[in-house]
Amino acid sequence: MSLLDTIKHMFDIDDEVEFEEPTVSHLITKEDYMNGYVNGVVIMALCGHKFIPTRDPDKLPLCQKCAEIARNIFGDNNGL
Repeated sequence: MSLLDTIKHMFDIDDEVEFEEPTVSHLITKEDYMNGYVNGVVIMALCGHKFIPTRDPDKLPLCQKCAEIARNIFGDNNGL
């Protein structure tokens, strides 16, 4: 068993969780943001992407799928 497999098993993390450097910023709730950064908990973005937040989301471009879903939910006046 590899180290990554051991970590996934210890923390009950499924295989769909991203462990690569993020390329886009996903839309998540404030509660998930804090829980993910502080506790290292896997969170799910609005688009369904699962990941553990590790970077400043303001330094990455916004996920277009998250933005499209947010526009459909909240309308075009939300600044996305």
